[in-house]
Amino acid sequence: MRLKDTLKDIAQQHRNGMATPPTDELIDSMLRHIGSTDPELRDELIYSIFAKWISDNGLTHQQLEYILDTCLDENHLFYEIGEKNGDSVFTRSFSSLVIACIMAKDVEDKLLSEEKTDGVFDSVIHYLHTEVDTRGFVNEKGWAHSIAHGADMLVSCINHHSFSFKNANLTLEAVARCLLIGNPLIDDEDERLVVVIKALLNKGVNSEVITSWIQNTNLKLEEVLSSEGYSIKFFRTKTTVMNFYKTLYFHLKIGGCNQSIGVEIENCIKYWYHKFNQHF
Repeated sequence: MRLKDTLKDIAQQHRNGMATPPTDELIDSMLRHIGSTDPELRDELIYSIFAKWISDNGLTHQQLEYILDTCLDENHLFYEIGEKNGDSVFTRSFSSLVIACIMAKDVEDKLLSEEKTDGVFDSVIHYLHTEVDTRGFVNEKGWAHSIAHGADMLVSCINHHSFSFKNANLTLEAVARCLLIGNPLIDDEDERLVVVIKALLNKGVNSEVITSWIQNTNLKLEEVLSSEGYSIKFFRTKTTVMNFYKTLYFHLKIGGCNQSIGVEIENCIKYWYHKFNQHF
């Protein structure tokens, strides 16, 4: 039976409240096809079934660690990293989602060693600093969403009990890199990246750390203008950063917290407003 047909049968069993234990052979086949360009197979079946097994304790501890280790390897999270506009992004991006699911589940189960979870965090940071294919939706192939899924991974690491406050700056640097890469983020990636900031605040990271980071991000945007001039790259980067600022501002405002961060965001937006009024 083809993998797709097998997974459709499993999905139907799940809808009927049945649970067939997954075999190691089936897991391997799903991991080999995790980046399929068939959106039904990749998204609705492979990822969704992995997520169901993980959340419902449908995997053995050995299977769970095997899936995590595989998703983190050079043939998955880092498969052809550096390629832009190719199909390899689907393997990287959907490996990201499975990693995020496993880390989120381990918040409850606490089965993974601290060494293992520290390694996951290091890999996530490295991934977000090296991913260059930032497409959201790809016609006929569905969601790539590498930045959004990378943000999901990062949030799962922050929410994990092993997350260290000393990693807050590394986390913020990774978010800044996503914002300043120069490619337009147009498919709600700002919403997912904002969740990273909110997770840091919920973890207890001081708001002064965030306001300092916002100031530094604004300086980096100024550096893009200095080096690129009023170019397409600058305008796209500015649009991405401003959209992120606005999304964060209203998330915090609606939540009724961190007024100092909101004030700093207002200052940054006003700065660019006045700068453009003077120039144009």
